[in-house]
Amino acid sequence: MFVNNNDITNLIARIQYKSAVGFSVALGISLYGVYLYLKRKNNIIVNLLNNAQIVVVNKETSNLDQLAEILLSHIREQPILGFDCEWITEGKKRRPIALLQLATYKQFCVILRLTQLPDIPKTFKQILANENVLKVGVCPTQDANYLYHDYGIETNGCLDLRHLTNESLGLANLSKKYLNFVMNKHWRIRCSNWEADILNEAQITYAAHDAIIAVELFKKMRQLSKHDNISYFIDAPYYSKKAIDKNKVSCKNVTKKSYESKISRLPLRKSPLYSNCVMLAPDNEVLCTCDKKKAEWYIHKNLAHLVKENPFTIKLNFEPEGRAVGESGEYYKVAKLNRCVVCGCPDSYIRKNVVPREYRKLFPIIMKEHSSHDVLLLCVKCHQKSNLSDIVLRNKLAKLCDAPIGAGNVKMYDSPAARELKSAAKALLRASDKLPQARREELEKIIFKYFPGKVEITKSMLETAECVATSIKNDKYEPHGKKVVDYFISHCNPNYQNELGTGGLTELEQLWRQHFLEVMTPKYLPEHWSVTHNKNRLEIRAGEGRINLEDLKIAGCDENLLISKT
Repeated sequence: MFVNNNDITNLIARIQYKSAVGFSVALGISLYGVYLYLKRKNNIIVNLLNNAQIVVVNKETSNLDQLAEILLSHIREQPILGFDCEWITEGKKRRPIALLQLATYKQFCVILRLTQLPDIPKTFKQILANENVLKVGVCPTQDANYLYHDYGIETNGCLDLRHLTNESLGLANLSKKYLNFVMNKHWRIRCSNWEADILNEAQITYAAHDAIIAVELFKKMRQLSKHDNISYFIDAPYYSKKAIDKNKVSCKNVTKKSYESKISRLPLRKSPLYSNCVMLAPDNEVLCTCDKKKAEWYIHKNLAHLVKENPFTIKLNFEPEGRAVGESGEYYKVAKLNRCVVCGCPDSYIRKNVVPREYRKLFPIIMKEHSSHDVLLLCVKCHQKSNLSDIVLRNKLAKLCDAPIGAGNVKMYDSPAARELKSAAKALLRASDKLPQARREELEKIIFKYFPGKVEITKSMLETAECVATSIKNDKYEPHGKKVVDYFISHCNPNYQNELGTGGLTELEQLWRQHFLEVMTPKYLPEHWSVTHNKNRLEIRAGEGRINLEDLKIAGCDENLLISKT
């Protein structure tokens, strides 16, 4: 049903019966005619539409935060959202996304008219960015990419339903096959004006069904799927067999892409990365090049003054703690070009973390400082190639450090017993009188196992069993990145060579940099870029007495450098 101003309060009362909130939405269209039509087409629609509630949000809608709270209340129970977008295409060119559809497992659907909204509330953005809230649909990673490109909205936790079946079917065909429900995909609606001042009944129904049915499909497919763990597929684009044949890629490689690659939604930079502003010491020695915002911050804080506009140059009003020394120091002084470091493409580029963040974020602060050395610019094609090649090294590290990726190392795992209990409770609550006696007695035995000592099954017992959590926390879970970092720290010994070289976190950095050089063979690296950059920098700091012994050990640098010169 559609929700209008008159019954929105009742809706909130049903969804959030513990809070009395009220807000208005700009819509008042009945779904009854569409409901009767679809009911004649297929009985399954009775279950889908009886509970469906659709809210359209536009510029006239107030209290969006309260609407978001309804979504949150459903997400807390089941962190799943049907996710879809609609837009107009003019002359083969896509216009910005017009509609964003989000549907909960309770068939509550919110349609956000993005082209009419001045901004999206913070809560909605947090829901979209939360990787623990699953956004299901067909091609959700593509929609997430467009959302970021058009509105700067980050979306994580996307799952393409086709991964669960490995069938290259659209949403309508999946719905027909798994739900026995025929969706209305007429081209006149699909290609209609999604930016119109007022959406008609058919448009709203079409948009809402895409999100609602995505959730229904997920629930059905999850029961049938052979994949015990779907974490591999999160934020991974689906590659059809046709795409595989066209690109002559092996099925094995495509599976790796599906598991690991997130490149389809990485945004292109809209502005150059390097401003190449110059920072001078009080004696006019060049300290480094920096971003213009950083340079202006120094001036604003009266820590520096402007020397000249072109190139933008500032001079510090104080003596810095340290200066750029040696080859590693020279790297920060040279200007860097805004182009792909592999092929030299100057038109479009994405930032590449040569040492992935899942490892870098766990380094000590002194090793995370000046990390710009490992942030390089790549064009889209080179970025894709580099990301796919990274899977090889990650798998090697997983084996070396006993740090499995995905399967066997998950935060939560399903409990078959809890799932059986939940299923039995649902059946007895909803269809007890329709079940054969033998089946009903079988289900009751399952309930009695959970409530030992009880001689009679009550409604409250079934309701309790229906709400039991089917996911159990894995107390042995440890992130892959943490296990790898801990392994390199525990195996560091600067005094002799081992299977890692000398070990330590600088060795981990060097493995990633060397891997990047060997796979990508970059032709346009910044001057003074080096595989041993951070180790050289830290050893210089040790010679100046500007690093503590513990950090030096973790890095895998020679401790004698610090002891002999302090």
